[in-house]
Amino acid sequence: RLRFLWSPSELLLSKLLSSKLSFSNCRAGRIDYKMRLALLLLSALLFVTVFCELADARQGKSRSMRSYYKRMRSSMVKLKGLSYSRTRRAAAMRGRKARVRWARRLKARRVRRAAIRYRVTRVSRRIRRTSSVVRRSRVTSRARVRRVARRSSYSRCKLAATRFVSCTRRLYTRCPAGYKRRGNMCFRVYCPKPYVRRGA
Repeated sequence: RLRFLWSPSELLLSKLLSSKLSFSNCRAGRIDYKMRLALLLLSALLFVTVFCELADARQGKSRSMRSYYKRMRSSMVKLKGLSYSRTRRAAAMRGRKARVRWARRLKARRVRRAAIRYRVTRVSRRIRRTSSVVRRSRVTSRARVRRVARRSSYSRCKLAATRFVSCTRRLYTRCPAGYKRRGNMCFRVYCPKPYVRRGA
């Protein structure tokens, strides 16, 4: 009556034992509980090994399929001219690239603005120079004193040897605004808090 609960391997073994073999513990095809337990364990082990093998094979297949699809996708992406991948590393790389791109853009913008500002100051300096030639006769002693005072405050400013511009080129007959000449070099001037830079 309980025979349908047994595993197929157990049934097969019981049939074999009943027909061909005659052990002391096998009476007319009946198997005692020890034998049944042993057969049950054997069948369970067989089932587990078969299941593991199948799962492993399936996983391997899925892995290979996954890699195949990934390759296909990357080739399609290359054709499209996009950079797309689901992996975290690729996402991180994309983020880094974007950050670098933005940094470069900001730097370029800053450089452009600085160039424009420098151009403007050069033009204004040229205008100032030409107008000062006209007004040289009218320079008061007070202006002279102010200029001397400014120079003295500048001498208090520290020169940074890290950033400098070469003055040997024709372009720098005078040092640009915020730079001070030392030999043939223009050094960036950093003023301490009480002294505020005014002009070149």
